[in-house]
Amino acid sequence: MDVLLRDGDLVLDSAGSPRYVEGNAELLQRVLLRLTARRGGFAPCPELGSRLYQLSSAGERELRAAVEEALYPVREVSVLGVERAPGPERDQLRITVRLGRNEQPVTAVLQL
Repeated sequence: MDVLLRDGDLVLDSAGSPRYVEGNAELLQRVLLRLTARRGGFAPCPELGSRLYQLSSAGERELRAAVEEALYPVREVSVLGVERAPGPERDQLRITVRLGRNEQPVTAVLQL
């Protein structure tokens, strides 16, 4: 169980207490946090995050390697695919993962 985050902020309930997330929703939150945080940007845990911010012009092989590196510590998550796609302002990265053993794949879209 973890606290629920939205746009980098804690989500609070009507009493002002943090809301919590668990199960696949928690795993997805961990995936997104690890992919969007800059690797080395959090001193107590320098291996947290990804190098995606450095790879805006990289090919899919390098992007997939960065995704797999960032998600490696999360054993319950399997990377199924990483695909670059043109976006309205910047290219997008479509990352498909499996959360847990028998779950349906989930696709997250990040801006490069």
